[in-house]
Amino acid sequence: MDEYKNELENLVNEVSNIDTARMTLRWALEKINNLEKERSQLKKDFTILEDEKNKLQNKISQLEQSF
Repeated sequence: MDEYKNELENLVNEVSNIDTARMTLRWALEKINNLEKERSQLKKDFTILEDEKNKLQNKISQLEQSF
């Protein structure tokens, strides 16, 4: 009977450990997905800012040439 109880406790602990691992992996995956989204948005913002910078540099060059 004690062996059965020990086996049952071990199974419960293993399931608990698997659930904990699953939750941890799910959290990590969500964190990675959020970081990927943020990275993508930052990349878009950077591209927009680079384009704006180039436009402003062109305007400055045109103004300098007109003076």
